[in-house]
Amino acid sequence: MQKESSALFKEFAELSKAEWLDKINKDLKGKPYTDLQWHIKEGLVLEPFYMAEDIAELNHSVLQTVSGNDWLIGETFVTEDIKKTNTQLLNALMNGVNAPKIIFKKYIDKTALQQLFKDIQFEYIHTTFALETSLADTLLPLLASVVDKPNAAAFSFDFLTETRENTAQHFQQIQKTLKQYFPSFKLNISATSFHRGHSFVTEELAETIAKGCDFLDHLSKEEAQQNCLQFSVAIGKSYFVEIAKIRALKLLWIEVQKSYGLRVPILPFIDVYFDKNAYDEAIHTNKIRATTMAMAAAIGGANRLTVRPSDGEFEFSHRIARNIQHLLKMESYFDKVSDPAAGSYYIETLTHKLAKSAWEKFQQMVTS
Repeated sequence: MQKESSALFKEFAELSKAEWLDKINKDLKGKPYTDLQWHIKEGLVLEPFYMAEDIAELNHSVLQTVSGNDWLIGETFVTEDIKKTNTQLLNALMNGVNAPKIIFKKYIDKTALQQLFKDIQFEYIHTTFALETSLADTLLPLLASVVDKPNAAAFSFDFLTETRENTAQHFQQIQKTLKQYFPSFKLNISATSFHRGHSFVTEELAETIAKGCDFLDHLSKEEAQQNCLQFSVAIGKSYFVEIAKIRALKLLWIEVQKSYGLRVPILPFIDVYFDKNAYDEAIHTNKIRATTMAMAAAIGGANRLTVRPSDGEFEFSHRIARNIQHLLKMESYFDKVSDPAAGSYYIETLTHKLAKSAWEKFQQMVTS
């Protein structure tokens, strides 16, 4: 069959890149070829086309070391109205969400926690708990007493921006508590605030791995090897850049782990959210935009994805946001192919350029 397929094209001679460039310049009829280049930012330029020879020396095979491309479907809940939040949680879980994020803005007692988590079976879901570090000492033991048999739990704190005098000591204290009550926990490294659009993508990547290193500095080598960290990042409307950014972050974190002397570097868990400025007042346009952004996250290799509803708090919008992910999985099979962007000359080149530029910027940051 392969011989038959190749025979179909035997009358077409292979063209070199130089020949293609010559053809393009003729078709431009005097217009400069540089008009076709994409200047993402100073020093980061993309050509209008790439060929196999452009990626011949690139090796991103580490991105294909996992089978499939499945991801968790996320949704965010804020614990302000306990009864209402419980109803929203149950509805979301019944309709396909398997990785809720629950934000605690203030202390709530055990009775309120029991009401909040009524009828929720944590053994079947991946849960992220986000809370201020000031709440950790009192809320974590309560969570452990109410959350029964958690399948997987991640915790989001911002140790490195808090005002406590001894951040390291507090970090160790919270980590000890988590180990006691949630043995398989992950600590979330929030990098969503670093997203400032595609013109600053290399800075975003450099700042993200730098923050990851700050967390690694508080862990022993044995703890770091247990893969207890995950990243949350924001993506915008720049389709190809966001695909390449997620892939580049994975490659960069592998390099960071190697530099820390970890025996077996592991691909990072990446939790993806939409940039808060990605939408406008056009509700239906937002739905289309949400689909392409979700596609970028999935193709890039997100491990958990939260699609922002197109028009705020209406239940129908939340349903559509969830269904976008269902369509990508159940009808488009985005979850079936490991690293679906692999082999794309354009995306592979962009991934390499972003990773290389971000690594150089990161090295400048740590040495300055």
